[in-house]
Parts: sequence; structure tokens; C-alpha cells
Amino acid sequence: MEAPIRVLLVEDSEDDAALILRELKQGGYSPVSERIESAQSMKELLHQKAWDIILSDFSMPRFSGFDALGILQQTGFDMPFILVTGAISEEEAVKVMRAGAHDCIMKQNLARLVPAVTRELREAKIRHERRLALEALRQSETLYRAIFENTGTATIIFDETMTVMLANREAEKLSGYSKGETEGKKKWTEFIAREDIERMKEYHTLREKDPALTPAQYEFHFIDRAGTVKNIFLTVAIIPGTKKRVASLLDITERKAAEKGLQESERRYRELYEGSRDGYIMADMEGRIVESNSTFRGMLGYTEEELRQKTYRDLTPDLWHAAEDKIIQNQVVQRGYSEVYEKEYIQKDTTVFPVELRTYLLRDEEGKPSAMWAFVRDVTERKRVEKELKDRIQELEDFYNMAIGRELRMIELKEEIERLREKLEP
Repeated sequence: MEAPIRVLLVEDSEDDAALILRELKQGGYSPVSERIESAQSMKELLHQKAWDIILSDFSMPRFSGFDALGILQQTGFDMPFILVTGAISEEEAVKVMRAGAHDCIMKQNLARLVPAVTRELREAKIRHERRLALEALRQSETLYRAIFENTGTATIIFDETMTVMLANREAEKLSGYSKGETEGKKKWTEFIAREDIERMKEYHTLREKDPALTPAQYEFHFIDRAGTVKNIFLTVAIIPGTKKRVASLLDITERKAAEKGLQESERRYRELYEGSRDGYIMADMEGRIVESNSTFRGMLGYTEEELRQKTYRDLTPDLWHAAEDKIIQNQVVQRGYSEVYEKEYIQKDTTVFPVELRTYLLRDEEGKPSAMWAFVRDVTERKRVEKELKDRIQELEDFYNMAIGRELRMIELKEEIERLREKLEP
């Protein structure tokens, strides 16, 4: 099957144009072409129609291959430009190739035409795909920057030396420092209270070796510009493919203060409890579910009455039981709360989905453990997005490596041609 190709012929000879088109047809192409021999005609047709390639004679009465190449370059269009000429000196050929022509074919040797056209169309496609990939990357970076600035949570990016590279507006509010005072100038450790520095430095070092060795979320004490100490819930991760970290800082100072003070009124508590985007669940020390909020019930598809007939183990795949029992015994019972950890839940329809949660211990008036409650967040979408981003990054890396390989091969071929030419010279 013949491959369609749109050819703009810059040629003053109808006979030569016919020979060129016949060669393309014999080479498996189905050319749609127009022949022009003036600068004005070329300017008009370049903007009126889409072309795959330009085949141009070098010397014409009113026009030249140099002129045609210059007009193409002025448009900014990226399409192959091949000289197909009857007579040209070696000096002129080198000059026009250096000016940007992709190849030079002698009319006496049109057998080279089809391979050259095929090659340049392929290379043009690669360049086009690369531009699309770069534009997609640019748009992604713009999107990520917008998300970074408008996430609603103080967020910073710091490098392996713990130097702050980027800080969003919420981070400015949290710290009291402007971006100009922070970015590239301050160490992340300058904001950490003395009692937490060694622990966080250790996490920083271990995270570079293996992220699984350190918690992704934990609390620490943050010191702002005025010297105020704030309780912060930190989420931190290494940016894939780099040594940089992105950290989200949630100010929980008020929440911590509330935990030590009087409980809020039932109305305010219920509004927070039921209206939260996190699910909440409470179980007695035997594991029986005694309370849950609407968000949690919505995650699993159960009614409140149905959940009261179950234990938290009934909602969790068997493979998670031993690990969660260990967390409850070693963290919740011993110190009153757990670090944030991940597990899976089973919905009423048996669908299994990922969550992250943190469990707290409640004690009775005598100080004995009486119940456990946890906030639960469905991370299904986050996991999906993370996978898509990783897959996209891998795809772009693969494409980039392929394109670079092709460019290096073309350079090698060009050098080989020059060496052969030198051997032919007397």
C-alpha cells in the first residue's frame, strides 16, 4: 500500500518535477504535490497548506535553494528540506547543508531520493514527538507548581543537604519568612526544635538509603521567625529520580492543645466528627466496633447498625492482622497512639482498598485502657495518581533515551560519510 506524502516542489522544470514524483511513486509513496518557482508562491503555500517535506532545486532563474531554505526557516516550521539538484559544487553543497538543509540529492542519482525522504520523515516525526513530550512535561510542571502553591498546606522542597529549595505561600505564613529569605538560604534544620533535630536528621539519612526505614508521617516541633514553637504533623517523601524531599507541614498546635484541655462541646465535636473527610472508627479493647462516622461508613458501604455487629478484624484482610496487632500492642497500648500506617479494608461488596490511619488509645477514669479510635483516609486515588506519574516519568525517560540514541547514531553516520569522502579525494 502506497504511503501518502504531501510534497512542496521548488522546481522550475516540469520534466524534472515529474521525474522526482515518479521516483517517489516507485519507492512506495503516493505524493500529493504542488510545484512553485518563486519566493512569493512558497510563502503563500507554506501558510495555506500543510506539507510533509520540501524538495528544492538549488539554482533557478528567479529563485534559489538558499532562498527557499531561508523562507522555510523564517516560518519556524520543522519539516525536512532536501536539495534535489542537477549541478552544485562541493563547497556550495557543504554550505547549504550547514545552513540547515537535511540532505543533498543529485538529479543524476535519484536512487538516493526515497531512502533520504524516508529517513527525514522519520526523524521529523521523532522531533515532533519530542516536542510534544517536552510540552507535556512543561504543562505538567506548570500544573504541579499550581498545586504546590495552592495545596492549602504548608509545603517545602529541600535537598540532600537539607537546604530549602522551594517554599509555598502557606509555608511563608507558617514560618514567618518570605521565600526570598528561605529558598536556597536556610537549612530545614533551622526550623526544628532542639529536642527533635537528631531524630529528624537520622530519618533524613535513613530515608535516602531506603524510604521504608523511616515513617512517612510523624510529628515534631517547629520554630517560626518569632520563636513560637508549633506542633506539626509532617508528611515527607523523596521525589522520584532525585535526592530532593517534598514535605507537607500541617500545623496541629491547636489540636494538640485541645487534646490536653477540655473537650469541645458535643455539637462542635459531632460536626467535626461527621463532616471530616477522614473516616473515624472506635472499637473497644476486644475489637468490637462501637462507633463510626458517616465518612467511614461510606468508605465500606455499611450502616452504623451493621458495623456494630463486627470487629475491626472482620473489616481487614487476614494478611494484615498480625502486623496491626503488633502496632496496637507496641505503639497504641504502650504510648497511647500509633504512627500513621497503611493497611487495607474490605468493603461490604468484598472490594479491598488501601487506607492510611492512626490509632489512639482511650482510658477510663481509673486510667485503664477502655477503647481505641482511629482516623482513616482512603488513599486509593493517591495510589493511582502516584502509579500514573511513575509510569509517565518512565515513559518519558524511555522516549528521551531512544531519541538521544538516534541523534548519536546520525552523528556517527555523518562522520563516517566524511571519512569516506576523504578517502575518495585524490
